[in-house]
This record gives sequence, C-alpha cells and structure tokens, in this order.
Amino acid sequence: MRRLLIPFTFVAVATCLFGCGTESFFGDASNTSTAGSGGVAVIDVDFVARELGRFDEIMDAVNERERSLNSQLAEIQRSYQDQVQTEKSGFGPNPSGADLTRVSELERQLTLQLTQAQKEAQGELQQFKVGMINSFRDKVRPIAQQVANEKGLSLVVSKNDDVVFSFAPSVDVTAEVLAMMRQSATSALTSEANAPEPFVVPATAVDINTR
Repeated sequence: MRRLLIPFTFVAVATCLFGCGTESFFGDASNTSTAGSGGVAVIDVDFVARELGRFDEIMDAVNERERSLNSQLAEIQRSYQDQVQTEKSGFGPNPSGADLTRVSELERQLTLQLTQAQKEAQGELQQFKVGMINSFRDKVRPIAQQVANEKGLSLVVSKNDDVVFSFAPSVDVTAEVLAMMRQSATSALTSEANAPEPFVVPATAVDINTR
C-alpha cells in the first residue's frame, strides 16, 4: 500500500525566487516615461535597495511567509494522512479487495488536493514577493524622476535590465536617488522622535457609571 506522501519541493522553488538566472531583483523598477524629448537617466535599483537595507527586509519577509506556508502545507499533509489511516483502521486485519481499492482512491484524491495546495502556496508566495517589490518601486520611482528632471532628463531606465547596453556615467542617478531616500528616511525618523506623546485619559477621569 503506498503512503500518502508528497516531498515538499515548495521550499526549493520559493528560495529560488531571488537571484535565479540573470533576472534582476527589482527588474524594471524605475522604468517611467514623461512627455518631452529629453535624455535618458539610468538607475541601479538593486544597489539602492541593498544600501537602504530593503533587499534584506524583503528577503526576510518572504522567507517568513515561506515558512508559514510550509507549516500550513505540512499540517494539511498530516491531516490527509490521518484520513487515510482512519479509513484503514476500519478494515480489520483482513481488508477486502474493495477496501483496498477504496483506500487507494482516497489516497489518490488527497494527493491531488495536496499537490494543488502546494501550487496555490507557491502562487501566494510569488504574489507576496511581487507586492513588496512593487511597494519599493513606488517609493523609488518619483524620486528617480525628480532627480532625472533636475538633470534635464525625461526618461528613467534601470541599469539592471538587459536592454541597457551602455551609458555615460553622467546620466547615472543612482547616487542622488540613494542620498535623497536616505535623507527622507532620516527626516521621517526625526519627526517620529519629536512627535508628542499620545494623550492618555487619567484613570480618575473615567466615569465609573459607564462601566
């Protein structure tokens, strides 16, 4: 009797979402166009992400989601195995041919369901990763365009893409974008540090009649 057991290839697939092949982590993160006939600015979005610590943050978040999904898959597998064992326990010491056929069919159906659950988990992890990357792109894009505009350039492309064959160093806006994002992050932290403490209603001011 074969046992209901599907090797978890989900981890191997999930951990290969980053750095596989020649695909850039953030890809065309800052590709944006505006009206006009100005030149093209170039940015290394991967470098910006790593320097700001966002690359590691996203990796940690994706890995955490991966562990959670794998835990759920393992629980589903245990549940399915329990169902098969429960079915077998009712056969007695000498199961009939019909009994064996029934449990074999149950195993087949549960294996298909587990395979589908694995596929859905992979898809969910991929969507989670893309969502986090897109969130970072949204923060980079307006700053990259602002820096490009200040240089008289109207288009920003990612140097991580294969389409960028060569470019002059003068159109690389990576350093300026990184500096602006660091300054923005520092300003945000300062604002939070200087924010007034939230008001807390004193215990003596509570109307005991409302309790």
